[in-house]
Amino acid sequence: MQTKKKQQELQNQIQKLNNELLACKNIEKQHKRMNGKLYEEIDKLKKQNEFLIKENELIREGNERLGIYRKDNKLSQHLKTKPKE
Repeated sequence: MQTKKKQQELQNQIQKLNNELLACKNIEKQHKRMNGKLYEEIDKLKKQNEFLIKENELIREGNERLGIYRKDNKLSQHLKTKPKE
């Protein structure tokens, strides 16, 4: 009688551990999927940032060539010389 009760307790513990293991595997699977999506989003944002940096640089150069000043009445910081005409 005592051994049967212990066997049942062990079976319950095994079942509980199997359920926990399955839950952990599912969490790991979801983590890998979300991590992959995050890396895709990071790559996309890096490319967009590079494009915006280049675009901003072109706009600054164009504004300086046209003599357009910023609100603080200064030319952009990266190029302080006026264009040759």
